[in-house]
Amino acid sequence: MSFTATATNAGTTPVYQWYKNGLAVGSNSATYTNTAWVNGDVVNCKVSSSATCALPAAAFSNNITVTTQNTNPDTWVQKADLGTDANLQAPLARSGAASFSIGSKAYMGTGFDGTNYLNDFWEYNPATNVWTQRATYTGGVRTDAVGFSVNGFGYIGTGYNGSAYLGTFRKYDPATNSWVSAATLSGIRAGASAFVVGSKAYVGTGYNGSSYLTSFREYDPATNVWTLMAAFPVASAYAGAFSIGTKGYIGDGYNGTAPINTFYEYNPASNTWTAKANIPVARQKVVGFGIGSKGYIGTGLNSAGSLSNVFYEYDPVPIPGQPRRLSPHPAPEHLLAW
Repeated sequence: MSFTATATNAGTTPVYQWYKNGLAVGSNSATYTNTAWVNGDVVNCKVSSSATCALPAAAFSNNITVTTQNTNPDTWVQKADLGTDANLQAPLARSGAASFSIGSKAYMGTGFDGTNYLNDFWEYNPATNVWTQRATYTGGVRTDAVGFSVNGFGYIGTGYNGSAYLGTFRKYDPATNSWVSAATLSGIRAGASAFVVGSKAYVGTGYNGSSYLTSFREYDPATNVWTLMAAFPVASAYAGAFSIGTKGYIGDGYNGTAPINTFYEYNPASNTWTAKANIPVARQKVVGFGIGSKGYIGTGLNSAGSLSNVFYEYDPVPIPGQPRRLSPHPAPEHLLAW
């Protein structure tokens, strides 16, 4: 897409300086072209007149905000990478981060950068495609934690800090950009799975340093209490999880010997687990999320130890629901539940 500046009384050899998001771009030309626009980019142009006694000598155009639309569905579009930590002076690449969404924003923090266990925390605004650093997670450094949001608040807990497995949780308030303590999950673990149904959150499975777990608990934010529920049928960790309507789902994972592809549905009303169609590929350290009436699981490590970029869509209707393979994620990697 291109923009063209039309100047009045600019003289015979005006100077053009284009700006995108406040940064100088382009060349000294009346036209600026970019093939990599991102939704929310802001463009303007400064024109410096070559005319004698021009007043003012330079003028700015109005700001134009770019709105983009993906006209090719079932594809992946790269978004802004994480920012730079002022202390580390390095890109914030990591694995094992925890995340959740509140309203129109997404939040991500903690993890492991290959050397350090992390407790930094970031907000992503899809409207502007910008990451903003927020209040540091106060529960301490950790990786392979779980994240979820309920009633406008976010929660991050469990995980591993390099020396111990954890069960502690913290609650995040985006309105005040602050963390407070929440009830500790009974049963330390990392690599657990979490989903939310209604006003309750559910966390279970994982690894505690010696055993792969089946224990599964419900969290009620109104009372700040964890309640033991029916055990997950398979002792495992690093699975994908999501919710659709009034049901929760956990699939794939690692059982201590090999990646698995089992897939189960949880009904909070009856506190029961039901086996559903297996995921076509056995993987661990996958990511899972739900959108509307569909669920999605992808990435991870397969049984050969290879990184995967394969994604599957799960539709619970018609029963039993058959996973559908989607366009692969552009770069193979392993992620935790979203």
